[in-house]
Amino acid sequence: MWLLLSWILSAPPTPAFRVEAQLPAPGKRLRGELVFPEFSGRRMDFWVYPNRLEKPPPGTSDISKFRIFPRRFDPGRLEIRDSDCDGQKLSLAWKAAAGVARARLIVTKDSDAPCRLRLRFQVKLPERYGPMGCLDDRCVLGAPWYPIPVQPGAASHTPLWRHSVRVKGHKREPFFLQGVQTGVAEAVGVMPFFPVVFGPGYQLTCRPPVCLYHFTPTHSMSDFLTGNRTGEMLQLAQEYVSTHFPENRQTIVLIESQLREELAMALPGRQMLVAHQAMRISSLPYFQSFHEQKLRLTLTETLFLDRMMSFERTDDLAFVPLLAAHAFLSRPKNVDGLLRPLEWIPQIDVMRKNPRMEFQDAYLPGPHNADRFRDDFRRWNNTKPRGEEVFHRLVDQFGSLETRTILERHRELRLPFRRLLDRHSGHSMEWFFERWVDNPQRVNLSIGRVHLVDREGGKWTYEIEIHQDPPLRTTLDLELTTSNGSVTRMRLDLSDKVHTVRAELNSPLVRAQLDPDERHQEPPGKGHLYPQADNIWPDPGWRFIFSGFEALFNVTELWSRLLVDVDFLPRHSLRRRLNILVSRTEYVDAGIAFGHLFYFGPRVSNTRLIYRWDTGAEVARTRPIEDPDTLEESRAITTSAFSRLVINDREDHMFPTHGGWGILEGRFTWFFPESDAFRESQLFRLTGIYTRYFGLPWGLSAAAQVNAGFLWGRVHHDSEMLHLTGPGMVQGYASGRYPGRTYGLGALELRHILLPRLDLTLGGLVYVTRLSAALYAGGGVVSGTRDGQWSEDPRAAASAGLALRIHGLWFGLYEAVLNLQVGVPLIRDQTGLDPFIFFISLEPTL
Repeated sequence: MWLLLSWILSAPPTPAFRVEAQLPAPGKRLRGELVFPEFSGRRMDFWVYPNRLEKPPPGTSDISKFRIFPRRFDPGRLEIRDSDCDGQKLSLAWKAAAGVARARLIVTKDSDAPCRLRLRFQVKLPERYGPMGCLDDRCVLGAPWYPIPVQPGAASHTPLWRHSVRVKGHKREPFFLQGVQTGVAEAVGVMPFFPVVFGPGYQLTCRPPVCLYHFTPTHSMSDFLTGNRTGEMLQLAQEYVSTHFPENRQTIVLIESQLREELAMALPGRQMLVAHQAMRISSLPYFQSFHEQKLRLTLTETLFLDRMMSFERTDDLAFVPLLAAHAFLSRPKNVDGLLRPLEWIPQIDVMRKNPRMEFQDAYLPGPHNADRFRDDFRRWNNTKPRGEEVFHRLVDQFGSLETRTILERHRELRLPFRRLLDRHSGHSMEWFFERWVDNPQRVNLSIGRVHLVDREGGKWTYEIEIHQDPPLRTTLDLELTTSNGSVTRMRLDLSDKVHTVRAELNSPLVRAQLDPDERHQEPPGKGHLYPQADNIWPDPGWRFIFSGFEALFNVTELWSRLLVDVDFLPRHSLRRRLNILVSRTEYVDAGIAFGHLFYFGPRVSNTRLIYRWDTGAEVARTRPIEDPDTLEESRAITTSAFSRLVINDREDHMFPTHGGWGILEGRFTWFFPESDAFRESQLFRLTGIYTRYFGLPWGLSAAAQVNAGFLWGRVHHDSEMLHLTGPGMVQGYASGRYPGRTYGLGALELRHILLPRLDLTLGGLVYVTRLSAALYAGGGVVSGTRDGQWSEDPRAAASAGLALRIHGLWFGLYEAVLNLQVGVPLIRDQTGLDPFIFFISLEPTL
């Protein structure tokens, strides 16, 4: 009897609900049933994560879209097929939450009588990267893939339930549910949800205490081509867990998946997703260390998440495990300093060198890690900041050493983090969580008046005003630099709108900077200034940056085009720059231009305003010019004064689907020939070009361009005239074939992704990510002769062409494209035409 009673008392509690599901065949919908045995009362709510995937993530741009969808947006959703509750009448309704139209399912009935609720559902799994979707028939259900019950009016987070999930595989194919399974498998426990992984080619490789469920071989003969380091990744995980968590006796499982936004992601049940491309980066230790530190951080977070689910507040699980992992590792290394010079738009508008980085969380650890798309199962309906943000705010408040002590006690005492922080500080820390966790707000910071109040006995005393709007409780640093080079840091605790700091220095103050490490994210800057523009006193002046370059090689004609662009610009202003442009083109042997660039209008991004007005001068030496009478070659010096209006509201330069760019330029040129066979001349050119991009169905996009110009003045050689043909004009003809005084042309490109994913590397320098192609058609008319009128000798040219574009990641970091393009002339009314023109460029010319 006692044995029977003790067995009953020790038996685990009955699951609150159970889920049964049938894994689908490739391309089919997953079907399942949720049973809640005791539906009492009149209403029950469910969180429905798959409906977060019905719409593209908010904020998706032309740059980020390919890190989410291989070709085009593919929706996912959960639909209720049927419902019943022991014959009682049910009503189903959807409610919007967390920016998702059908995030919450509300089930109501007419009576309070308890009944057995059954919801039969089906899930459409999208083709997408991330923790919830399918690629190559391999599916990862790394987020709540079935409805999760919540109490009506409950807070916005995924709760913990003791429940069971019973899964039947497709035929006899293996799948992963808390281990490799075949046939039918069941998992029971207190979990937010149970992840499932299935599809062809997966295998399990173990090096205790770590296992890897993967479809890429750990080692193969083709590793030098693909950059595969799966075996090294498993070894890294095994050594790290064994060294830093020797008490660990349970297995942690890494699951290879197609992630692009995050390198790794913690899951419940001691599992973590790791990107297929993890550690496929330049073999230099500097670059490898970024992937390694992200993997170590996520391993730590995964272990902490498993431990904390038994005692931590369920809503705080969205940030506490990652916060504790940061304190455990304190990883300071980031690539921010390397990126900052590349965050500016160069003067050459056919290029845009904003960082296009996959796995930004691996390279930019810190208080401002992006969390735009909220794919993490703990975060999609939870507005709390990530653990990085809260960790840095703790460091601001307590210092790094005390922060680590706090989090060590949190792990040892197994107390909820909020209660532990109250106990440690000896008073309520509710203000801290209200300020930085529950209701975080950005604060506009600035340095106001800096005043020398006293100079006596070799001491300089200053009063410095610090402004914050709105006035909130904030801790941050003020860095003071004096004339003898000494640097002093002061820790400030702000609460009012204006705070006055008194500083006594040994020499005159030459620079004051608020929040020098930019640890506090401020609201967007006003007008043309960055948010941090007013954090420095005095104005830091101008700086030099390398902006970018444009390169093209015409294989058929054997000439090259190279433009290198550098700027001098105010430190924090987007408004103006002084530009130096060095060029070599099909007509110019060498040229240098100096210009003043003035930006205005609304912002396109943090680094660019839409419109720009340029004025400047250029000096160039032409390529050899042939005398038509003597056939002797000579050169000429040209000087130009130019002014142009530029518009650029596109986000991307490689596969844009909206926005465009255009240039309207007037240029007055003086032509000074070296040979007496030509005379000096003065010319005025007015040219205009505009390109617009369009998104089309089936993952296609289009680029449409119009281009026109005219020339006024006396001309002595064709090289001085306008030209209709060549790369960037009507392709398929030699560059100097159609000179004239006025021209007009139109062109259209139809673009498509051929292969959305590739695993190739070129010596570890460039990783080829995908292939795209474009069909080109263009045509135009040019008229006018050297000594005639604009309308004389009209000629037409038209061509069609094909482009193959190789997209790659330099060093595994920055994305760029190599454009291989061929054009074929369609109007062949001139003799000696080439059958085609083939050229190579680093960016598309349209």
